[in-house]
Amino acid sequence: MSRRQELLRAATHHFGARGYGEAHVADIAAEIGYTKAALYYHFASKETLWREALATVLDRLDEAMDSCGDTAALEPWLRCRFEAVSRWAAADPDACRLVVRAAWERPEDHEWTEARFSTQWRAFRDRFGERPVLELALRGLMRELMRTIAEQGAVPDAIADGLAAILGSQGPGKPTPPT
Repeated sequence: MSRRQELLRAATHHFGARGYGEAHVADIAAEIGYTKAALYYHFASKETLWREALATVLDRLDEAMDSCGDTAALEPWLRCRFEAVSRWAAADPDACRLVVRAAWERPEDHEWTEARFSTQWRAFRDRFGERPVLELALRGLMRELMRTIAEQGAVPDAIADGLAAILGSQGPGKPTPPT
């Protein structure tokens, strides 16, 4: 593993555990025996490190879902992706926490992360159409996934419940996040 990859792994851990605001670049660097200055040789800023760590995690999540291949039937398509994401979350709780933190704590990242997930959503719509019942099925699947992730201890129950409520909401009115 290259030093850059080690830094991304350490960043995933620290950002996932503490969030962007509370994670310290010096701690991330120290985890692999680097100084803050050495970290900045690889990444121009804390923001750049955050974005690259998140992009790396989302790439692995996409790979997990893409491993399912193609199927014409809705249930196996959804089930395979649910199981793939569940395995991904169980295998890498730090990555899961980072994705949850990005969705929960960083509104400035929402458009960027939605664009990343839109590929999977487009594949779903292209295959199965824009039928409301299918969207409800997918939202239900995402709610169950959040519950599974919470049960595995990757994120606190309150955050998983809040994200499940958001994923399950219809229309522009989203529920208030738990405090």
